[in-house]
Amino acid sequence: MDSVYKQATVTISAANSRSVNDGFLTPRAPSESIDSPFVLPNGEVSTVSISEFDGYVESDEPLNRRAWTFQESILSPRRLIFGQKELLWNCQTLPLHPVVPSNTVYFPKYHSLSEDIFNPSVMSIELG
Repeated sequence: MDSVYKQATVTISAANSRSVNDGFLTPRAPSESIDSPFVLPNGEVSTVSISEFDGYVESDEPLNRRAWTFQESILSPRRLIFGQKELLWNCQTLPLHPVVPSNTVYFPKYHSLSEDIFNPSVMSIELG
């Protein structure tokens, strides 16, 4: 399986699904916020959006509570993640972040691997 994940163009992770029988294209509740008037230094009135701090830890997703998904998470060079809160993008060169900007702070679960691991000419290690 390591070569399947390492050589994939993109891996789609149904992170919010509790089992193979659950769907993952479910509606997500938007973050709650309050818009308040705000006076700019030049006198114009605008609005500022105030919301509660929202942190995200990837290990909280149901998919990441199953040990066999570890290789999917760490070996895939690019992942599109359908999370409990929103759609996320993760790749080896950028930190985990939402596809659409949000007020959520993301805490990475894994560090990036050496680029050599994604080079098809580098032989896979046989275990067993």
